[in-house]
Amino acid sequence: MLIACIFAALAPAWFGLVYGPARQQAKVAPYSRGEVLYPNDRVGLAKMGRDVYRANGCYHCHSQQVAQGGVQYNLFLIGSGANREGLFAAMDRRVVAAEKSKQDGQAKSWRDAKTAKSLDLALFLNTDDFKIIEESKLAVRAEAGVVDKLDEAGRLEALSLAGLTDKVEVERARRFLKLPQAAGNATAPHQAKKPGILLVGPLAWAEAKTVVVAMKNAGVVILMEPELTPIVAGQPAGDIVAREGHAAWGLRRSASRDYLYETPVMLGSQRVGPDLAHIGGRWKGDAWHYQHLYNPKAEGFGHAKSVMPPYRFLFTYKPGTTLSAAEVAQGSFVSGGQVVVPKPAARALVAYLQSLQQPDLLPEAPAPKLKIESRSQK
Repeated sequence: MLIACIFAALAPAWFGLVYGPARQQAKVAPYSRGEVLYPNDRVGLAKMGRDVYRANGCYHCHSQQVAQGGVQYNLFLIGSGANREGLFAAMDRRVVAAEKSKQDGQAKSWRDAKTAKSLDLALFLNTDDFKIIEESKLAVRAEAGVVDKLDEAGRLEALSLAGLTDKVEVERARRFLKLPQAAGNATAPHQAKKPGILLVGPLAWAEAKTVVVAMKNAGVVILMEPELTPIVAGQPAGDIVAREGHAAWGLRRSASRDYLYETPVMLGSQRVGPDLAHIGGRWKGDAWHYQHLYNPKAEGFGHAKSVMPPYRFLFTYKPGTTLSAAEVAQGSFVSGGQVVVPKPAARALVAYLQSLQQPDLLPEAPAPKLKIESRSQK
């Protein structure tokens, strides 16, 4: 009975803290952009260095998770597709879903997008009715009256949303929309100044992605534009993304995809030292790391008040003050009248630190822009 009670008490915690996150991470896949694939599993010295990092308890004091204000997304329709009924049905479903969850602002945004004149024109340009009917008869269509009520930006937006690719169709649409011929290429479907028609936003990443997948079934193209909390000049960096000419903890916030090949994930527990999630992007050379490991309080390689212990057991020593080219290449340096030579474990640890980089390419974690304003101006 006692064992059953203990199991009943611990089971919810195990499912919530172990099984649930493991299932979520199992659904994450590497992100590809062209020939670039991120993340990649570590190999060679970097993989060995991960074990050295963990064995020496570095993960207790250093975090590897760059924090940042929540990133939200605005969804813009940038291609209407040809399935008019499917698009409107999908938008109606989003209205119903927003109303059920009592999100009146989202419901209104979807209704406004559905009744936008630019969208109505774009869908008309995509129909066989527009492509077949004689141009002389287009003037009596209700859509022709809409064209006269829109400014040039609205007509350009309609042409962009239509997503026409055929040269003849583009030329016909430009004449119907009363747009001037483009210089250099008379049939180019000019892009509007704004991304397209705002569908809804701002939404969190998971919700925005769900909406995009649902709308793609209607054959439309949607742009997810991040709405980033700007970094204010003079704001304390702390454990956040920071800019303004100094070394930042990272280019962007950390995302679950960053830790796809990390077992276990060493996010840190005490967080006494600085964040290392992007340390490889902040320090490109190995020399600084070796001297920092040897003496964290040394001027230029650490801080006089650093609480980090020296890791001198990771080095061997020999008398003298002259370094050979081979010793310089392997990171050796002179200190206290002797040559300090990194052991293989030190080289592996530095290789691991250099591999800790978070490139700015994940769609769920874009890099923020610096907003130049002082605290007093807010």
